[in-house]
Amino acid sequence: MKIVSLLISTFAVLTLSSCVVDPYPPVSGPIGASHDAERKAYEQGFGFGRKDARAGRNSNFMLYNNYYNSSTKKEFQAGYNAGYRRGR
Repeated sequence: MKIVSLLISTFAVLTLSSCVVDPYPPVSGPIGASHDAERKAYEQGFGFGRKDARAGRNSNFMLYNNYYNSSTKKEFQAGYNAGYRRGR
């Protein structure tokens, strides 16, 4: 009986763990190193946006132009805007 209970519990945990939602929207683009750079830019932008909103500053992702480049600007901006909205 203990084995059956353990199997049911294990099955439930494994089944429900696949329902965890990724907090970041999917970033389009190639998989690999550039995907990592895009994810990092999004996360950094999100943090700066949230910080600015909580500090009562105006939304302006371009203040942080040393944290992104031309290939990650779009992701940084998207993260910043999402963080700014979430921080209010």
